[in-house]
Amino acid sequence: MKSFNQIIVTLFILLFASSAICETLFVDQSGAGDYITIQEAINEASEGDIIQIGPGTYLEHLNVKKNVSLIGAGPNFTWLNSASKPTDNTVSAIYINKALSGSISGMRITANVHGIQFNVSGNNLTIRNCIFDNCSNGVSTHDLSNNMYLYNNLFVFCTNGVYMYTYQDTLNFTIKGNIIAYNKTNGIQLSNAGSSSISGPKAYNNIYENGNNYYGVSTGTGDISKNPRFIDAESGNFVLQSSSPCINSGVPGWLDPDGSRSDMGPYATMTAKSFWPYPQHGPIVKELSIIPSAIPKGGKLSIKATGVIR
Repeated sequence: MKSFNQIIVTLFILLFASSAICETLFVDQSGAGDYITIQEAINEASEGDIIQIGPGTYLEHLNVKKNVSLIGAGPNFTWLNSASKPTDNTVSAIYINKALSGSISGMRITANVHGIQFNVSGNNLTIRNCIFDNCSNGVSTHDLSNNMYLYNNLFVFCTNGVYMYTYQDTLNFTIKGNIIAYNKTNGIQLSNAGSSSISGPKAYNNIYENGNNYYGVSTGTGDISKNPRFIDAESGNFVLQSSSPCINSGVPGWLDPDGSRSDMGPYATMTAKSFWPYPQHGPIVKELSIIPSAIPKGGKLSIKATGVIR
């Protein structure tokens, strides 16, 4: 028989272990979740928690001081529109002052300042399936030592798409599968670096029609520079047309929800399954005719259909 002290110790261990389990907090503007605003969820979260952000336009600037993950419902559904809110002396839509090891994904971020700014070293953070548009810098780091992973994002109509400023010998940025287009000054910029370099791979990105496509960095493996052919970029529809050179041109070995090789941009890889904007089950039927429209029992009819595939 276990002693009373053994039981108490066992109970303490179980309680401690359960308290260390990460939780998922839900943000929903309708009030159906745990919180209405993203910042409120961040303030109440514990280290390592996941914050699931529902559809809606969030007029916020976020200050992240905890190791949390921010996961939107997809860049067509969850919009952090900091450009419509006074800056309140903030310098970014998402300001990170904590070494994070989680992720930021599935969001559209618009700001009259930086999209995401890092002000602390030691990050091991993944940013994926996000759209950064009309920001000062889409992602901005300053004199930091980070492990950063930018996978399948879109940086468009910003001053600089990805801006890195460092005195470090190496800056470990992995930049894969992104579309970086139509940014005013630079697509990818590494500034004031001296002998510094990016040690992480740049690969299978479309860097197109920026002021300079690359500044302080070189072209990556599999990078292209071609018109991405969005459906309607001016109106904010960044879904790829069927003729886009970004389709099936992403990182080899990564698959889209339809099982094909991944595309470039924010609607790619299996992480986009919940907001995949393309048909997954064959062509889209555009016209359908049944001749004749009425037949007797045992008669024959002819069905003709035309369609398009992605």
